[in-house]
Amino acid sequence: MADLQRALGVQGGVVVLTHGVLMSGGIMSRLQAHIERAGWQTAIFDYPSRTKTVAENANALAWFLRRFRGQPIYLVAHSLGGRVCLRVLQDHPEINVRRFVAIGTPFLGSEVAKTLSGYRLGRWLLGKSVGKDGLTTAVQEWQGETNIGVIAGSQRIGVGFITGGLRRPNDGTVSAASTKLVGLADHITQPHSHTLLLYSEYVAIQVIHFLDFGFFKHD
Repeated sequence: MADLQRALGVQGGVVVLTHGVLMSGGIMSRLQAHIERAGWQTAIFDYPSRTKTVAENANALAWFLRRFRGQPIYLVAHSLGGRVCLRVLQDHPEINVRRFVAIGTPFLGSEVAKTLSGYRLGRWLLGKSVGKDGLTTAVQEWQGETNIGVIAGSQRIGVGFITGGLRRPNDGTVSAASTKLVGLADHITQPHSHTLLLYSEYVAIQVIHFLDFGFFKHD
């Protein structure tokens, strides 16, 4: 039905994918391929996660989205990218973003980032990603019209083993609890680590299902 809707132009639009901190757009390419095979038009937004603040990157993303000239926008983001996308929704409600899937995004603040930012090397590594609206801060709630769905991970493989302090379940980098923004349309947890969430075929199926219908498959 969703494929037929897109073919008829009922549910058209473009899916824009956004990466996380210390990554580049290429890490989203596998998920992008899954989404394109499902019939969606896609684009990847690449941004400097360390050298620009969340607000600066959100402003750049807003300009990037305007290139699609009023087409319905669907956002898919990983980790810090979810914070960038949320800031766009908050600052630019005029942009027609219908649905947004965040994967492993610590909307309530990252325990790992808070620990790392207590050390000089950690602050250098994370750069401006931990500034205002960044990884060490919490968003209170979402009250906008865009449907937001979150996929969290529960395979504890990541830097959290070194820093400690991560609540369970977690994906080794981000706790599931920190992804539960008040006002979400839906939330699920999958048995993958923070980065491997992007390479899971079933996660891709869930992303596409949310893009199509505004909720996840709850088997």
